[in-house]
Amino acid sequence: MVQGGEAEKPGVPETQKASPAQLIANDSVGPVRLGMAVAQVREALPNLKFARTTDGEGMALIEVKNGEVLEMILYAGEENPDGPIDEQAKVQLISVFGEAYMTAEGVHPGMPLAEVEK
Repeated sequence: MVQGGEAEKPGVPETQKASPAQLIANDSVGPVRLGMAVAQVREALPNLKFARTTDGEGMALIEVKNGEVLEMILYAGEENPDGPIDEQAKVQLISVFGEAYMTAEGVHPGMPLAEVEK
């Protein structure tokens, strides 16, 4: 992730700047910060749905959805992919999929590589 902030970035149109609620920084995505308990993340994202999921290796993950749209996946160090979500587990990794989230430079999920390179 890229160090974030609200400072002006040359070449980033105003319409492509992330609000604080959608900013991807090196230790956070919007209001979600590394080290937060899952319960705190739920409080920070009250309108989103949390559910257990796994990756191809069977790692215990938490998907965060807005309706049917996947916004992010969290890894909180949990060991049992079949168990309930541990509300006290601490977020260690945030993978972002929601295209409304972006870095201070305007880079966001789903962006064509040619645009990122600019």
